[in-house]
Amino acid sequence: HRHSRVRQPNDNSYLERFNRTLQEECLQKVKTNVRIFNRALPVYLEYYNTERLHMGIDFKTPIQLIKCFQAIG
Repeated sequence: HRHSRVRQPNDNSYLERFNRTLQEECLQKVKTNVRIFNRALPVYLEYYNTERLHMGIDFKTPIQLIKCFQAIG
């Protein structure tokens, strides 16, 4: 496990991008209510991995990409 340097977003750009997407698409909608957040986060993660298309993986979902790799190997 490796920590990124402070104020160096390029150290872990994929995670930084995920955090930004999570903030924009999910967290801004639930604001500060922890109970609502705890219910919304698993729902969002399911959507993110199974329905949301990702430009960086040729407009596929992460689950589609995993299934492609499983079929190959």
